[in-house]
Amino acid sequence: MTPFPRLFSPVRLGAREARNRIVSTPHGAALGEKGGVTDRYVRYHEEKARGGAGVVMMFGSSSIHPTSINDWGEVSNWSDDVIPQLQRMSEAIHRHGALCLSQISHRGRRGHSWYSGAALWAPSDTREERHREWPHVMTVREIREVVDAWAAAAVRLRKGGFDGCDIPFYGGHLLENFLSPLSNRRTDEYGGSLDNRLRLAREVLVAVREAVGPDFIVGVRHSGDHFVEGGLSREELLEVARRIDALGIADYWMVSGSNTETLRYEAMVTPSLYHPRGLYNDLAALTRGVVRVPVIVAGRIVTPAEAEAALAAGVCDLVGMTRALIADPEMPRKAMVGRVGDIRVCVGASEGCIGRLRQGKAITCVQNPVIGREAELGEIRPAARPKRVVVVGGGVAGLEAARVAALRGHAVILLEATAACGGQVLAAARAPKRQEYALIAGWLLDQGTKAGVEVRLGARATAADVLALRPEAVVVATGATPRLPDIPGIGLPHVATTLDVLLGKVAPGRRAVVVDEDGHFAAPTTADLLAGQGVEVTLVSRYFMVGEDIDEGLRADLYARLYGQGVRLQPLTAALEVVPGGVRTRHTFSGIEALLDADTVVFAFGGKADDALHHELDGRVPELSLVGDAYAPRRIHDAILDGTRVGRAL
Repeated sequence: MTPFPRLFSPVRLGAREARNRIVSTPHGAALGEKGGVTDRYVRYHEEKARGGAGVVMMFGSSSIHPTSINDWGEVSNWSDDVIPQLQRMSEAIHRHGALCLSQISHRGRRGHSWYSGAALWAPSDTREERHREWPHVMTVREIREVVDAWAAAAVRLRKGGFDGCDIPFYGGHLLENFLSPLSNRRTDEYGGSLDNRLRLAREVLVAVREAVGPDFIVGVRHSGDHFVEGGLSREELLEVARRIDALGIADYWMVSGSNTETLRYEAMVTPSLYHPRGLYNDLAALTRGVVRVPVIVAGRIVTPAEAEAALAAGVCDLVGMTRALIADPEMPRKAMVGRVGDIRVCVGASEGCIGRLRQGKAITCVQNPVIGREAELGEIRPAARPKRVVVVGGGVAGLEAARVAALRGHAVILLEATAACGGQVLAAARAPKRQEYALIAGWLLDQGTKAGVEVRLGARATAADVLALRPEAVVVATGATPRLPDIPGIGLPHVATTLDVLLGKVAPGRRAVVVDEDGHFAAPTTADLLAGQGVEVTLVSRYFMVGEDIDEGLRADLYARLYGQGVRLQPLTAALEVVPGGVRTRHTFSGIEALLDADTVVFAFGGKADDALHHELDGRVPELSLVGDAYAPRRIHDAILDGTRVGRAL
């Protein structure tokens, strides 16, 4: 008996049956190489099938045509050379009982021509705010060429052993370009009326079905509401669903929301923790009311209980849980046997998954370092000889090192100086809309305790304290202390760090200047907190933009919050000197100086490694390691990665 009977019931998709209703939806991972499928890519998706997902879809924006290249790490499906690679992937997925599907797409004007050296293709002479490249307006001959290319790509999937294909009508891809009046200004048979704007989508579906036959799954993904002014409304998109469903070709509809037309709403195509869980459930329910095939919802459903509730409410027939499966590929199997408390829950951080993809990096997970490194970290092996291990510091690096060491059979004592484990992650969780970050530390602590880690809180350890425990191995994970710039006035009483503000150690004045010298989340999230408290905030950075190292999607979410609360963002502005009642600044390029009034000046200047204990213990214990911010102040993922590697090496 499972506590989630609907979620773990089988369901038919066309001529095939999925063993349960958990879907890993198509997404890029940038784990390919030169358009090909790598062993690393296979391992990444195989873990989802091994973990119990019913349907594993892949290759978001897998290209059907040389004029549409996603990026260097994605898959190109326009040559038969890819078929043997697809066969390796499908065999790996089928080995564990899951259905295997791939998205096949043309990205239209969504991209950059530098990937292929050829101009982008689109229905009209329009562009979106993010990519900003003017496309080539497709001729009718070129339209027919991509129709044939779609059919050929589907045939390659079939020859590669795949169970089906996913065809996107969403996400700024070519078919949505033709559907939307914002991007389609044509006056021929492919433009104007909705029926004309649907013509290419119909032709693609007909061509694909004729090419692959009736027993190959053909699915459609669309947005239930574009939200943007001039885009397609939910009523118009329901009409699109009715007309396409009437063709009798699509075996499922996948529903998410938003549109890539604008910077603000593009972030909602893959919503982060700044958006509520299950935010597209209502759109999926509406679509389910007008189509005759199963509906998949995709939009921040991250726990089995949320998925079960959506199914019970009639929202959908299957549930897209892609980022939940990235955070924990074993989530389905754990849920099936009632081990819900052992599931590592996706927190919607988007730092390791979609955020990295937006920055041209391969996928991982902010809290699960195994993702993308399955060959290196996929298996935790028992230690050759159990040791007595002392971990000093209960931040995420120390927690992960302790957890993994205990799982390997070591006797582990973790010493944490404060009253709670979690370190700076707990401070990050104090910012608005970021409370879920605390789940990262909570899971590590809970799993470490279950593995046998002895946690001692309020244990500020000296070298003598550590040596008194007679350890055979010591992991120093003492973190970092906030760093302040070496400028005049830094010791004035109205100076604070973002950590001080987030932890409530200072009472801010009416006006605050927050100085972003870090380029990541610390400064803008602290400004968000202060603005919510009624403080008049100016946020300055010497860089080209505030939060320059944050990916475009999360930066859009943050900017919307900051500007919505009246925060003044002032890039290219360096803090020169703190003075009573304010801070003196200098423009990065012009050198012009100015005085900003402030009752409180808050600095985000990164951290300084707290490694003194490591130096004190060097040469005095048999085995000594330094991890996380104590090694070098970086990000959450880096700290956990340090911890897991050391824990596996002890």
